[in-house]
Amino acid sequence: MCSPYRPKNSAKYWVRKRVPKELKAAVGQTEIKRSLGTTCPREARRLAPLVCAEIDQIITKARRSLTMDASDVKALSGEYLRERLSEIKADAIKHNWDSGNFSLARERLTGTLDRNLPSSMNKPQYHQAQAQRAAEWGLKAIQPVLAKHGLTPNDRVKERLGIEVFKAELEAYAGADAELHGDTNWQTPAHAKTAMMEDSATLPELFAEFVRVTPKLAARTRDGWKTYIDRAHKFFDSKPAAQVTRKDVRAFADALLAGDKKATPKGKPLAGKTVKDNYLAALSVIYKFAIDRERLTEDPTFKIKIQTEKTTIVGYSREEALTVLRASREPQSSRTRPEIINVIRWAPWLATFTGARIGELLWLERKDVRFTQGIAYINIQAGVDEGDVRTVKTDSSTRTVPLHPAIINEGFLDYWRSLPDGTKYLFPGDWSDKNGDRTKTPANKLRNWIKRQLPDADWQRLSPNHSFRHWLIAECRRVNIDGDYSRVLTGHEAKDVHGRYGPADIPTLYEAVKRIPAPDDWNNQTDAPQ
Repeated sequence: MCSPYRPKNSAKYWVRKRVPKELKAAVGQTEIKRSLGTTCPREARRLAPLVCAEIDQIITKARRSLTMDASDVKALSGEYLRERLSEIKADAIKHNWDSGNFSLARERLTGTLDRNLPSSMNKPQYHQAQAQRAAEWGLKAIQPVLAKHGLTPNDRVKERLGIEVFKAELEAYAGADAELHGDTNWQTPAHAKTAMMEDSATLPELFAEFVRVTPKLAARTRDGWKTYIDRAHKFFDSKPAAQVTRKDVRAFADALLAGDKKATPKGKPLAGKTVKDNYLAALSVIYKFAIDRERLTEDPTFKIKIQTEKTTIVGYSREEALTVLRASREPQSSRTRPEIINVIRWAPWLATFTGARIGELLWLERKDVRFTQGIAYINIQAGVDEGDVRTVKTDSSTRTVPLHPAIINEGFLDYWRSLPDGTKYLFPGDWSDKNGDRTKTPANKLRNWIKRQLPDADWQRLSPNHSFRHWLIAECRRVNIDGDYSRVLTGHEAKDVHGRYGPADIPTLYEAVKRIPAPDDWNNQTDAPQ
C-alpha cells in the first residue's frame, strides 16, 4: 500500500512503503518515506503513484542487488572498462602520450598493491593482501557505475567485483595504448561492449523512468499501463527487459486470451482488442522508449499479431437521437441524484450538437461557457493550473465550439445562469476518483440511462455516449459542411495550419453549425420508415 497521508507534524502529504525484511540490509532502512510537497489532497493523489513508482524502483534494485552473480560482475566491469578506455584515450591525446606513459601508469597502479606490506608475510598472506587492496581500489572506482544503476552488491559479490574492476583499469590502459599506436593484436573484450542496464533493467524500472519524463501522461493511462506492465513482469518471472523474447510476449498474449491466472488474476479470458490495445500497446511504448534512450536494442513486441473482433462504432439514427433527446426532458426517478439529473438533461444535447466527448463535457467549468459577438460557445481545454488534472485526448481536442440554436432554444443558458456563484463545474458533483478524474461515474450512469431509452438498439455497433459524435459527423456530411469545420467541431486533427480555429472563428463555425437541422425539423426527416 502506498497512499498519501499527512503526518501530525506536517502540513504536506507524504507516502511511505515498508521495505521487505530480506531487503532491509540492502536498503538501509525499514521504511521508505517521501514528501509529496503539496498540501492539496487532490494533487497528493495525483503525485502519489509517481513517487511510489520511484520507491518501488529502489526496492526492485535492492532485490536485484541480492541476486547479483558472476554475469553481473562481468557486465559491470565491462561497462567500467568501456568508459575508462574512452576517458584514457581522450586524456592521452590531449597530453600527447607515448607508449612509455601507458606503461608507467600501469606500473604505478600495480605498485599500490604491495606498497608497505610487512616483510614478515608468507606467500599466501602476501597474495591475499594484494587481492584485498585490488578489491578495495576497484570498489571505490566502480561506485559511480553502481550509483547510476542503484546497485548495492552483497559482501560475496563485492570482493570479486573490486578485483575485476582493478583488472579492467589495467586493461583500459593497455587497450588505449594499443588503439592509439596501431597494435592490431588487442581486441575489446566482449563483456565491455554491452552496458550493464542492457542486461538488467526490468520493465517496472523502465516504466518508472518513462513516467518521470512524461509529465502529460494522463493519470488513468498511467495507472492502467502500470497494471499491464506489472502483470507482464510477473508473467516473465521478473527477468530483465532485455531478456524478454518474442516467444515470451507471444506466450503472455496467449495466456491473457485464455484467461490464465498467471497473466490475469481473475482468470477471465480477455478480448483480442483488449490484449492488443492495452497490454501489448503499453509494452510496445516502454520498449520503444528504452530503445530511443539507448537502454535496449530490440523490441520483442514488434509485429506480434493478435486476432481482434472487428467492431465499428456508428452514429445514432435521427430517430434514435430524437428518442434520447426527448427522454432527457422527462422527469427522472426520485432516486436519481440531482447532479446526475443535470447530466442526463444537458449532456445528450451538448454531445449531439457540439460533437464533444462526454468526458470533455463533464470536465467543463462554468467559465468555459463564453460569448463572442453575441454567440455562445464552449471552450474545451486541458487543465492549466497546478493540480488541475483535466485532460483532452489529443492536442487537437483543445478547441472552441459554438452552441447550436437548438441548445439555446432548449434553455441550456438558463441552466448555466442558474448555477450558484462560486460553482466551479458546469455539472457540479463530487465524483472524483483517486486520480482526481471526475468523469467516470457520471459517464457510466449516463450510459446506462441511454441504454434504457433505446432497449432495441444495436449495442454491438453503437456506443451510448460516443455515437453522438458520429451522428454529428454524419450530419455535417448530410448538409455539406466543409471538412475542416467538421474536424474542428469534433476535435479531430486538422490537415494543416489552415484547419486550426479559435475564438475569433466562432462566427464562421456558427454559420456552418446552424445548417444542421434542429430536432423540431426532424419529424419529416427521420430515418424511420414513413
